[in-house]
Amino acid sequence: MWEITIKTMLGKLDAFKDVDEMVEIIEREKFEFLNINPNHIKVLETLPLIHRDPFDRMLIAQATAEQMNIISYDDNFLYYQIPIVR
Repeated sequence: MWEITIKTMLGKLDAFKDVDEMVEIIEREKFEFLNINPNHIKVLETLPLIHRDPFDRMLIAQATAEQMNIISYDDNFLYYQIPIVR
């Protein structure tokens, strides 16, 4: 939600009209919110510097720590050892 909101504010993304709509869709689709925790930061410290986007790096760290798939069209994600859904 953090990255989506910032990219929407910058005019780089037109996904949701506001945070309330985003929350409504996330809950309706049965997605769960994932807070950043210390274990995610530990994994973040170990990631190679393939690219420097802080949002992407945290998403990759979370997916790695939680053993989750990640959904992305960003080719940089392919260089990390995580399952990617396109």
